[in-house]
Amino acid sequence: MFEELEIHIEEVEMCIQNIYKAVNDYANGTYESFEIDDKGTLFITKGNAQDLSNHVSDYLMTIANIIGVSIIE
Repeated sequence: MFEELEIHIEEVEMCIQNIYKAVNDYANGTYESFEIDDKGTLFITKGNAQDLSNHVSDYLMTIANIIGVSIIE
């Protein structure tokens, strides 16, 4: 049981570190985002506030799911 909880804690820590890095990169003007053009080509562009918001929201949902799984277990 404790091993499973430790794995979940590590996953949450990773998500928090990724959120911190994304926000820090955005503040420094180095945040990058992936976009697909109308031909389906994937390219990297300078991220904007909406990209950052989506990125952080995804990680927060991941954290919520991890916590939910931990409670169920």
